[in-house]
Amino acid sequence: MDMGASLMALSGLLGGSVQDDDGDNDLDDSPVHPKASMNPGSIGPARQPNKAGKKAAVTLAEAEAKAKDIWDAEEIKAEDHGAADDPRPQPEYDTMFKQVVSSEDMYLGMSGRDPSSHWCEDMVVKINLPDHKMADCELDVTDTYLDLRTPSHRLGLSLPYPCDSKNGNAKFDKSKQQLIVTLRMMRDMDFLRDDSV
Repeated sequence: MDMGASLMALSGLLGGSVQDDDGDNDLDDSPVHPKASMNPGSIGPARQPNKAGKKAAVTLAEAEAKAKDIWDAEEIKAEDHGAADDPRPQPEYDTMFKQVVSSEDMYLGMSGRDPSSHWCEDMVVKINLPDHKMADCELDVTDTYLDLRTPSHRLGLSLPYPCDSKNGNAKFDKSKQQLIVTLRMMRDMDFLRDDSV
């Protein structure tokens, strides 16, 4: 049995019939051999037109958009403290991580530490505040949120890791016009890290 006959037999088993290009089932009056007019869409039962029409397409697009979501809105615990409604612009800032290293770490690699954030103890947030001084800044830090307010800027920042807000440090660098906030991170699994290696 050749491939064309196999496809026609499969189409018959699946309940469909081989149709020509006009949609008719009468392939015998056509000069083209039935096997030549078959395509993958010819196998199986004929497709029924979608009665829902445009609504089904919108539903499918919404489903695809939702499938790309990683988290639901309820799962994200983002604090706002009114920063979204504040008309003041957000200043430029940079978040970095800092770790305590010794000469053994730097030159001999004895502790087994690497430069990844896994080994970092502190989070440093540098906020650019041109034409400001420390007296202009109102800073409020919780374990998960940093709230900075100046007369012309407002920064509401959800921290990527929970921090010890009571033992943090903030200083203003006049030469760079930057507020530097240093916070000790308190991650859930930090106790598993073996610092004595």
